[in-house]
This record gives sequence, C-alpha cells and structure tokens, in this order.
Amino acid sequence: MIAEILQKGEGLALSASVLCELTGLTPRDLRRQVTAERIAGSLICSSPRGYFIAAGRDELSDFIKASSARATTSRRVARAFRDALKRMQNQAQIPLEG
Repeated sequence: MIAEILQKGEGLALSASVLCELTGLTPRDLRRQVTAERIAGSLICSSPRGYFIAAGRDELSDFIKASSARATTSRRVARAFRDALKRMQNQAQIPLEG
C-alpha cells in the first residue's frame, strides 16, 4: 500500500502528512502500516525529508544506522524506567513510622 506510492531515493521522499492525505490514514495508522510493510520486506526508509524506497546500499545502510541508534536509545530509556519502577517498589515496601 505505502511502498506502492513511494519512489526510489531520498530526494523523492514524501512527508508523512502527504502520505496521510494520499491514503486517508491517520499519522498513527501510517506508522503502523509502514512498520508492517517493512517487516514484510518492503525497503521503506525514512529520514527528516520523509518516506522513500531505498535506491541503493548507501541509503539502506544510512537507514539501518539511524534505526539502530533509535532502538538503542529506546532500550536505554526502557531500562531507566524499569530501574525507577524497581526503586519505587522497594520504597513502597518500607514501613513508614509515625
């Protein structure tokens, strides 16, 4: 659906807002659709310019690097939140005097 609309090359990227207009999807549904198509094998890349089909190894490599960096950041945030939750649970178990 989305891959069929996109052209090859970052220079021909379409913004999320344009894709939403063309497809009638909400921004959230657009992201879900893009993810589903990526998992199914479509080489849909994204950059600050928008969404596009990788035109070659360089664009694909750039997307992989950026995507991996976002995943690393998300894992770090999740770990920090898990640690905070553990601290909160430990604090809740300490009886209050008073």
